[in-house]
Amino acid sequence: MATGVGVVGVGQEREEKEEEKEEELLRRGLWLMSESVQDVQAQAAALRQAVGALDSLPSTKLDATLLRHLFEMTQDVKVTRKKHTKARNSLRSVARDEWNTCARLKQQISELERELNELQPLQAFAQLQPLEAEHARLAQQIKDLATGLFSEINVISHCHDDTLMTHVSLSLCLNHSPPGLSLTRHCQRLHFFFSLDADADADADAEPFKMTVASQVTEEVAAVPTKHPRMPTDTPPFTLGQLKAAIPPHCFERNLFTSMRYVFQDLAGVATLYYLSTFIDQLPSFAGLFLWPLYWYLQGAVMTGLWVLAHECGHRAFCDNETIGDAVGMILHSALLVPYHPWRISHRKHHSRTNHMTEDEVFIPDTRGHEHIVPYDEMVGPVSVALRVFFCARMLLFGWPAYLLTHVTGRQYGRRTNHFEPESPLFDKKERGGVVLSDLVLFSWIGCLLYAGQTAGWGWLFKSYFVPYIIVNFWLVLITHLQHTDVRLPHYRSQEWTWLKGALCTMDRDYGHLNILHHHISDTHVVHHLFSYLPHYHAEEALAAIKPILGEYYLKDSVSPGLQGVMEALWNSMTYCRVVENTGEVLWFKDR
Repeated sequence: MATGVGVVGVGQEREEKEEEKEEELLRRGLWLMSESVQDVQAQAAALRQAVGALDSLPSTKLDATLLRHLFEMTQDVKVTRKKHTKARNSLRSVARDEWNTCARLKQQISELERELNELQPLQAFAQLQPLEAEHARLAQQIKDLATGLFSEINVISHCHDDTLMTHVSLSLCLNHSPPGLSLTRHCQRLHFFFSLDADADADADAEPFKMTVASQVTEEVAAVPTKHPRMPTDTPPFTLGQLKAAIPPHCFERNLFTSMRYVFQDLAGVATLYYLSTFIDQLPSFAGLFLWPLYWYLQGAVMTGLWVLAHECGHRAFCDNETIGDAVGMILHSALLVPYHPWRISHRKHHSRTNHMTEDEVFIPDTRGHEHIVPYDEMVGPVSVALRVFFCARMLLFGWPAYLLTHVTGRQYGRRTNHFEPESPLFDKKERGGVVLSDLVLFSWIGCLLYAGQTAGWGWLFKSYFVPYIIVNFWLVLITHLQHTDVRLPHYRSQEWTWLKGALCTMDRDYGHLNILHHHISDTHVVHHLFSYLPHYHAEEALAAIKPILGEYYLKDSVSPGLQGVMEALWNSMTYCRVVENTGEVLWFKDR
């Protein structure tokens, strides 16, 4: 702390010196200006006197001396005016320099204050390390206690005296329960452990009690949707500056040629797949039943990679030149029927308010009792499963166009909201020009598609372009939904929400071979939310550098590797992530 105070003291002394220098320069400039004004006033008075003398003389008495004197005075006035203009420009230059100096000083003071504030979290983080041994010791005690508990249960399982069994079981529940547990909860624990029924005496061949306990435990474990703990909701013991310092500096370098190489690589993949698809209809019809779905899957995956590159342009991670980045992003997103600038603006807002319950721009969950809860939330059994599949398919196939057209699942603005109207509440007045430009480019591309359909055939357009486009929408909604929807991820209200806590509320998932085709948008999404301007080709290295610092604040789903795990995660999210409780500042998903 002493080091921080010393740094602030040096900054204050430097600021006082700069202020004294600024005052001296301003006084000097004002003195020069006042002197110039006095000169001009004196010359003007002399000129008025000369004009008065000139008017009092007869026109025939004007001599060359008076005219020469008048001309000289006019020249003096011009010289004085030039001096005044020079002094004024000098004063403006001095004021501009001092303004820039003040801005630099304010920035330095802000950096010093931020460094000072980081000292306390660093000390707190250092104090947490000695607690690891204590945590391990307590965990071992809990493990030993559980082992002893189930050993006692196995002994009791061979007892045939119901009275003794009930007495000992009640004793076990009371002795091994946490302090303050209510009697009702004790009875629930007793029922969980012993599940006795009225026909126990009559059933002489009943299975040992140990089997009943094992089956109940198995059912409880099977009902749990995750093996990992929840995301911590406390203020992280690290800062964004510490995370950035841990990443190698070259990871933040945005190389235009490298980025364009990925664009041409994906475009070559799209062209190659389309060329190969032209031979499918020349093969026997049964071959098309397999080859067309294969083409749609591969083409949709590669086109999703192009979507990710356009997304990178919107984050200014494509290259250092924003104009080039916007041009590339405009072309790629328009080709995939996405208005570039409107989406870029709303997505930027999503990054600035991630997992905020009222101000996020996408996937805001319903609260319990919300009027828009989908019907399957109130149903059980096979009908519920069927409806769950239906709503899942509807979300994956049509969720993206619905989001662009109606801002579904996004922030409620109280009036019509979409990504096409310049007057939409998503955009400021200064952003409306980009919205109009994006609309013009997008509708021009739609016109090209309609012309191609009329000339080449609607069937060709449907198989070659529209079905892969639907696959792109499928992957886009699936990826973004699973990045922010999980029972382990909280949502915050304003009192608890901070930018860093919100940015950490995302989850990495392994998509297998699609990680490469999708440019690692799914398995490095945590580092992307922390540093969205970092290029995708450095994301894996950057993530490896900050994972030790993130610790328990880093979540990666590891239910099953590859697409099998992704489908399991999707089903779990549709099952267990229906609503959040409408109480408190930190909200968690509930299954009903």
